[in-house]
Amino acid sequence: MTKPTAHEYYSAVNSIAAGIIEEVGTDEYAEYSDAVHEWVDGSQWVIYTYRAQLLLTFSSNSDAGPDEIGWEGLVSGCDGWSDLYSRGAYFAMCADVSEAIDRILDEAAA
Repeated sequence: MTKPTAHEYYSAVNSIAAGIIEEVGTDEYAEYSDAVHEWVDGSQWVIYTYRAQLLLTFSSNSDAGPDEIGWEGLVSGCDGWSDLYSRGAYFAMCADVSEAIDRILDEAAA
């Protein structure tokens, strides 16, 4: 088994973003937030501890969890390090996917 790479992670991010855009549409009132949370929640990058650890090193949004809900909220109710990694990875990937959606829509509009 080879170590997952940043390229593989960002390929997954872009794939999720494209899938969400296809699902939700591109009209000016499209709401992507709920879809982002639903799609990211089951991602292998979030649910598997090793991948979650790697995600946090790959993502420029690794601080998204503490930024959004604070450190206390992030660690509250965690049952060990694996939960903490998954929670942090979830918020980071949501931010990465949201940025990818914005980028894809901006490129399509140009």
